[in-house]
Amino acid sequence: MKRADASPSLILLCWLAFWLLSDATITHLAVEDGPIENLGAAGFFAAAVLFFLAFRTSLGAGNDFFLLRTNRNVFLLLLTVAFAFAGAEEISWGQRIFGWETPDALASINAQDETTIHNLDFFQQGISFSFAFNAFWLGFCVCVPLLDRWRPAHAFFGRIGMPIVPLWTGILLLTNYAIFKFVASHYPSGGELRHAANELKESTSAVIFAGIAWIVLQKVRKTGED
Repeated sequence: MKRADASPSLILLCWLAFWLLSDATITHLAVEDGPIENLGAAGFFAAAVLFFLAFRTSLGAGNDFFLLRTNRNVFLLLLTVAFAFAGAEEISWGQRIFGWETPDALASINAQDETTIHNLDFFQQGISFSFAFNAFWLGFCVCVPLLDRWRPAHAFFGRIGMPIVPLWTGILLLTNYAIFKFVASHYPSGGELRHAANELKESTSAVIFAGIAWIVLQKVRKTGED
């Protein structure tokens, strides 16, 4: 419980700093490849590594999909791929690190003329990656833990090997999102400060998921010891 009690305080401190800093400082921190975005990338990559370690550790505790059984938990592998992808997207797949140019075919359909998928015109005009990510954590960290309290759902999740995270992590993500909505409401849509608030929301969510991945890894390790 101490970890659960401290985590909201850390998120609140991040947002308090955002609120108190000058507009120029906030804008500087939220630039491409700046501290806020790099924090998010680090969080996503850390989550990917920890989920992969959990996948490796899950040998003998795989999934039972009724017609198909696995030796390791494939949900953990899917989470590994998803968060590695998210981290790579945050740094534009290393484009600015290694200095390559965006291919013309990709630049012509990318809102930021860079090597990313989430900025493609298709996603900018339809279901955005941000919306998909919000739907994901709401389902995985809020809906699933709540459903797991219902005995038939608990039995089903246990059979298919669905990772169950503590409900407080979902509440923390909801709190983070609610604070973002409050802060963002004070800035005009499309402005630099609203963009900076969105970047901070994504980065703090990434750090929270790194913590969630650590919790899952410890749970898998404990299951293997039992």
